[in-house]
Amino acid sequence: MARILVIDDEILGSCIAETLSFNLKDLQVVSVGNGIKGLQLAQELQPDAIICDLNMPEINGYEVLDRLRRDEMTANIPFIFLTGEASYTKRNCGLGLGANQYLTKPFAASQLLKAVESQLTT
Repeated sequence: MARILVIDDEILGSCIAETLSFNLKDLQVVSVGNGIKGLQLAQELQPDAIICDLNMPEINGYEVLDRLRRDEMTANIPFIFLTGEASYTKRNCGLGLGANQYLTKPFAASQLLKAVESQLTT
């Protein structure tokens, strides 16, 4: 069973978890509301992919990704940014730090599902 970790401080985080759980079979989705908890769970769960917002309290998504990539236990976990930040600069920064994909809100459920499926089959 594949595991997805969703890190998002908004209510959207639980909507993402529900969408994934409903549409993708054999999937366990865990959702947390901030980057610190997300980093802890990434270590503990070793998820098959991580979906993360960019703007969060405590530490932002860039910092989450940077810390994950610096840790050999989490460095290779596929990482998808899902954020309202649509600027070319922010997108390039996220991809430059090692994100596998960068999706912007609003998004269609089909976009999210396709992005997650592509990371689970890589």
